[in-house]
Amino acid sequence: MYALMSILVWGVSIVLSVAFFIPALLLFLLTFWWDPNRRILHYYTCVWGASYAFINPLLRVRVEDRKRLKIKGARIFVCNHQSLYDISVIFHLFTHLKWIAKKSLFRIPFVGWNMTMNGYINLDREDRKSQEKMLNKSIAYLNRGSSLMIFPEGTRTPDGAIKRFKGGAFKLAFDTMTPVVPLVIDGSFQAVPKHGVFMKHAQKIIIKVLDPVFPKDFDSYRSLRDHVRQLMENAYAELHTRLAPA
Repeated sequence: MYALMSILVWGVSIVLSVAFFIPALLLFLLTFWWDPNRRILHYYTCVWGASYAFINPLLRVRVEDRKRLKIKGARIFVCNHQSLYDISVIFHLFTHLKWIAKKSLFRIPFVGWNMTMNGYINLDREDRKSQEKMLNKSIAYLNRGSSLMIFPEGTRTPDGAIKRFKGGAFKLAFDTMTPVVPLVIDGSFQAVPKHGVFMKHAQKIIIKVLDPVFPKDFDSYRSLRDHVRQLMENAYAELHTRLAPA
């Protein structure tokens, strides 16, 4: 039954991608010349992205401590990466940001085209020029007041636990003195683990917003990285205890 439900959900998701793209294209054409940060298009994209989890009757998504999003200026959001559904879950925050994502995602019909229209940043980790371009574009966005969204693990966890963090997000934060806002997700791995496609049961997913961390309080980006990872591990342990079956 769950496999059939998953197939239906994926089918509806494909239809939604086409349906949401057409208004997105019109919105882009109407706003790109006076909304250079694509704020309006991004909020529309939040509705689009959140809909993938919303239409799934087996999923319930809850945002905890949303009030912590209400700080002024650009931020660098970092989040653990459990599942394909993480992106849809993060869109539930409905806050302005630019995704930094692997280049291949931008080639996906409709979804990838919308990512390009939003000005999200693509990255080829094997290409040094791509890395330099990503860094320059990231700094430009931060200077213009746009926040960034990065998965510091670089890929989805194979077992649900938070893995080793790469340093890029934290070096960028340290060099630009941009606050880091940690996000912690749990439940999405149980819903659809890495390399998985079908859900096997109903699942609650929680995304928790932690307090911002300020680079000025640290002597290096590595100490900033390690501190943020510890905060996220602590929050993950607490969430995981709550979501564990009785």
